Parts: sequence; structure tokens; C-alpha cells
Amino acid sequence: MQLTRKIVILFLIAILNILVLGCGAKPVEEEAKVKLIPVEVAEVKKQDFVRGVVLSGTIKPQATATVVPKLMSAEKIVNISVEVGDKVRAGQTIAVLDQSTVAIQLNSARNTYEDALRSYERNKVLFEAGAVAQSVLEQLEVGLNQAKNALDGQELAYNNTIITTPISGIVTAVTAEAGNLASAQTPIATIVNLDTVEIDCSINESQVNKIVVGDKVQIRIPATGGKIFEGRIKNVSSTMDQRTKAYPLTVVLENKENVVKAGMYAEVEIITDVRPAAFVVPAQAVIQRNGSTKVFIVQENNVVEKEVEIGLTNGKETEIIRGIIAGDQVITKGNEDVVRGDPVKVVGRGEK
Repeated sequence: MQLTRKIVILFLIAILNILVLGCGAKPVEEEAKVKLIPVEVAEVKKQDFVRGVVLSGTIKPQATATVVPKLMSAEKIVNISVEVGDKVRAGQTIAVLDQSTVAIQLNSARNTYEDALRSYERNKVLFEAGAVAQSVLEQLEVGLNQAKNALDGQELAYNNTIITTPISGIVTAVTAEAGNLASAQTPIATIVNLDTVEIDCSINESQVNKIVVGDKVQIRIPATGGKIFEGRIKNVSSTMDQRTKAYPLTVVLENKENVVKAGMYAEVEIITDVRPAAFVVPAQAVIQRNGSTKVFIVQENNVVEKEVEIGLTNGKETEIIRGIIAGDQVITKGNEDVVRGDPVKVVGRGEK
């Protein structure tokens, strides 16, 4: 009985040892996991670097006409044939004044002239026949010239009762009504021609000598949905505006479709510097660290620090004069979080 108990105890001890050994922790070799810093890069290439200045101004028509009657005395307006927004062509009638008085005066002047002409021609024949003295003929000639001048004046007065526009364009204002008295001090309408528009801007003294009349410019007008138009520099003042401490200039824009309206706000980009075949990087790739200007590039998934010399910048891009070469993968995002030798993972690529 005791022997059986000993055998059972020994068996249990053996089973327990097996369980303990079987459940013991086995050493597991794990690879050391390295944390990769995510970055975005752009490949450096040679390209022309362009820098400009953005000026602002308001669109204005190049040609504007305020239509005013050419009268010696006030006359009643009989009819106005245009409204605001109408398109008109040069020479088109836009209003008619009362012609009753000037018509009578014109008819009288015409009769006087015709009488004077007949008298002169009849006496000229008699003069050639020796029947009339030269002094008589000369006096008749003076009278004829006076009658002709009077007739011309009355014809002009009659024509001035028909009001026409001197330019083609769009009616932007009608400032009189039928029945009103019109005079040389009473505008009838205002016409603007938007086929060509202008923008007045100002440029500072450090840039004024970098632009030339005739240079092409890019014009952005937000009211047209941000559409970009091409214009040119029409003129640049050689005298500084003492109020703004800048030099006035005018930009001209062809607008045959009349998409651009007078009064719209415009931004004008003028190229002031061009560097051909330059190394250019996104401006955010360049940082200041430890008193030096640097960029970081990726080589074999590790960060390499490059000290660089920069040239021009336009806010979006920066010219690199020394320190990088074509093909370098410059870090454009995440560069504030890395140092030399850091392992990185490229999660985005752009081109430069």
C-alpha cells in the first residue's frame, strides 16, 4: 500500500516537472524596430527662375465721352433714343433737339445766299461786257461771302440739333430726358469704350528700372473668376509720386469681348528678374538652423544635411546658388523634424 502511494507521488512529481518545463518562457528574438520619419521631397532640376512684383489697381476705360450739345442757346430735347447699357457706334444719333427755330433760320439763310449768288453771277456777266464797274462786282462778292458764311453757320446750328456720339462703346449714363432744355452745359449721356481698358498702378523705386514700356504682364481679375489676362505696360512715369513714394505706371489690356468691366479690381504681375538655368527649390525647403541656411536631402532613406547659399526668392520658390546638384531629393515637408542621419520614409513626391 505504501509502495503504491510512493509510486503515485513520484508520478505526480514527474507530471508537475513536465508541466513546469513545458510552460517556461522561451527567449524570442525580436528585430529592433526603427521609427521612420515621414517626409515629402522634390527632385532638384535646373530651370529658369522668375521673380515678379504684384501690383493692384482698378479697371478704367481707355476712351470715355461725355456727350454735350454744341449750342449757342438752349433748345428743348425732342427725343432720346438710347438707354443705359445700349451699344452705340461712332456717329450714331442718340438724341434730337427741337429744330423748328433753327430750321426757319436755315431756310432764310439759304434764300439769302441763293439771292446773293444769282445777283453776283448776273453782274459778273455784265462786268465782263463792260456794263458794270469792278467796284460794284467786288461789293457783290463781299455780300456773297457774307451770305455763305451765314448759311454755313445756320447749317452747323441745324446739325447740332442732332446729337451723335463721338466714339463707339456702351452707354453708361443718360443724364437728360425728353422735354428738358439742353445747352452746352447739359450733358446728354456718357459713353465708354471697353474694347481696350487700362489699369493705373504704382511701382517702388527698387523695381522701376527693371521694367520697360511694352513689357508683357499677367493680369488677374477676381470678378471674372480669377481668369488670367495678358496685357502690356503702356507708360511709366519718370517722376515719383511724393504722396505714395512710388512711380505711377499704366497697363493696357485688350478687351474685345467686354468681359472686363470698368471699376473691377485687378492684380498685375510684372516680371522683374529672370535667372536662366538656376537650381530652384520650394521656399519651404530652406530653413535656418544654428545660424546657417540649410536644406535636407534624402539619400538611401537617410537625411543628409546641406548648407546652401541662396539667391533670389519669390515667396514660393528660392534660387540655390551653391550647395545642391540636379537630382537631389530635397525635403519639402517634415524638414523641421529631422536632423542629419535620421531614417526617413518618403510619403510624397513633387517636382521642381
